[in-house]
Amino acid sequence: MINLIYASDENNGIGKDNTLPWRVPEDLVKFKELTEGSIVVMGGNTWDSLPVPLKDRTTVVFSNSAVCTKNGYPDKQIKGSISIKNDVLTIKDSFPERDIFIIGGAFIYKALAPICDRIYHTEIKGEYDCDTFFDFREHVVDKYILLDSTEISERCTLNTYTRVK
Repeated sequence: MINLIYASDENNGIGKDNTLPWRVPEDLVKFKELTEGSIVVMGGNTWDSLPVPLKDRTTVVFSNSAVCTKNGYPDKQIKGSISIKNDVLTIKDSFPERDIFIIGGAFIYKALAPICDRIYHTEIKGEYDCDTFFDFREHVVDKYILLDSTEISERCTLNTYTRVK
């Protein structure tokens, strides 16, 4: 299954200067819980923003340039992809027993949202100073329905959407 997971504030802001503009540890715990053991797909800027590689996940990075290796190497880097969608569908076909999570950034989200089976969207309460925005509804063709809404804490709610086939 191809999943997209992201958090945004009340204005659909997802980042500022290639970092999260909020500190909500309980959201990060949920992110880890959902993505452990999966294949995570991200862009080069998202990879470069990580303090360390994500443990217990296979990492695939799409980037047109070499990624930062200060904290190690991704499991796979795909440079100059002609079709990110086709590449991710090939990964899905090659590893049908593994979940794939699209974890950012905005360019990767926008490119891959249309092929996602499930969307995990954490709504962070409040408005933050953001320079990057994303709302999955603007980038999908198929219909999605709300499968579950769980209040993680008083600061955030996780909404899970599934594509109607």
